[in-house]
Amino acid sequence: MPFPFEVPFEAVRADLDAHVDAVFSSLRSDFLTLPKGAGFLEYPVFERGYQALKQATGGFSDLSAPAVLAAVFRVPVALLVLRAMLGFSPPDWTWLTGQLTSVSWDALSPPTATR
Repeated sequence: MPFPFEVPFEAVRADLDAHVDAVFSSLRSDFLTLPKGAGFLEYPVFERGYQALKQATGGFSDLSAPAVLAAVFRVPVALLVLRAMLGFSPPDWTWLTGQLTSVSWDALSPPTATR
């Protein structure tokens, strides 16, 4: 069955229940769908960092620099977990780092290959 946005409004109105069912059957939580591809961590790697961060911070009750750094030094991927939990994309994190440290964007960008 086509989605309501794919048919004229009159068709949706004529068979509202079927269109509602079509929409609801297609809904899923993005939290249940892990992104895949280059640059994404496999779940067990992410979970290892999450558990290290959780343990070092007493269940996230102590997010002081020493507690977070303890997790990051023990399991470096914990820093990526923290970034994800805070909702920062990699470019956002880079920009914020530049703002807080006065390091230029160019210094934070990966080097380009030269021939």
